Amino acid sequence: MVANSPVHETQSGQRTLLCLSVQKRFGDVQVVRDLSLSVVSGQILALLGSSGCGKTTTLRMIAGLEHIDGGCIEVDGELVAGAGIHTAPERRRIGMVFQDYALFPHLTVARNVSFGLERGDNARRRVDEALDLVGLGGFGERLPQDLSGGQQQRVALARALAPKPRVLLMDEPFSNLDPDLRVAVRREVRDILREAKATAVLVTHDQEEALSTADRVALMIDGGIAQTAKPEVLYSRPVSREVASFIGEAYYLPGAANGDIVETEIGKLPLAGPAVGAVDVLLRPEFVRLSSSHEDDCRAAIVTRHEYFGKYHMIGVQLRSGTFIKAMTGPGTHFGVGEFVQVSSTVPLIAFPGLPAQ
Repeated sequence: MVANSPVHETQSGQRTLLCLSVQKRFGDVQVVRDLSLSVVSGQILALLGSSGCGKTTTLRMIAGLEHIDGGCIEVDGELVAGAGIHTAPERRRIGMVFQDYALFPHLTVARNVSFGLERGDNARRRVDEALDLVGLGGFGERLPQDLSGGQQQRVALARALAPKPRVLLMDEPFSNLDPDLRVAVRREVRDILREAKATAVLVTHDQEEALSTADRVALMIDGGIAQTAKPEVLYSRPVSREVASFIGEAYYLPGAANGDIVETEIGKLPLAGPAVGAVDVLLRPEFVRLSSSHEDDCRAAIVTRHEYFGKYHMIGVQLRSGTFIKAMTGPGTHFGVGEFVQVSSTVPLIAFPGLPAQ
């Protein structure tokens, strides 16, 4: 299949957040260009991209902390930005969890959580509910300095959820945590958001974080959305080389396609859909199968690199043409450097139109 899918997947459900053709400039620099995305009620959307691509600026425009220069933003069908309208941040009913949590060190956990609430019995009930939701019931009288990094993160989340926002925005919320703690906390946060049926946008540069946490992922490149899809679709059916190369490891093998088969230097490989003519097929390490071969085999590749990661081996091989690819093999499969192997695919492959010969 030659990749030509739409950039944005259609989705059903009541839409909570809509951004249409949003633009933002800082001086002569176009930071966000023609950005469109939508989030349905109760969904977690990850806005994924490298540093400087415009993710945080987009989040700030949704929150009302930055004015847009074009397009529009709606929340629950209400126009909050665009056509001369700029609703103040405090009137948008949007919660935000910052990268550094922004907790007040001199206030107790309970007072931090109640900071944005009107005083009264209802506020006290909301605080208790929010702390119970994040697993910190009974921690209300502690100070932030007495908590671990993960617990502080949950306090920040409780504070954002207590006013029952229409949309919750999270800007790189796990980046200050140690790697092992980061995995555990993001799993907890995902479960909390789902239990709360919260509509959330998570900004991150971490692919694993986006793919494992979100219901849908919007990949942002150079100020625009390159593709929005479910995590497994974004990974397995990228719409462009740029998307494929950003998500995971990507290698390309030129070939001639004829229907559901492509002829390459390693033999015939299956395609995910029909294609004709010169194409480049996308290979990822887990798509590649290796088997023993010998030097006299004209299609054999040679192992040039071997890395062991416990659960799997990462094998680097060089084809006769000089093309380098990687293969991920199980813990019991081992090919040493200098061995000859036959390369094939374990799955039907996505194909892109072939690039002109250099």
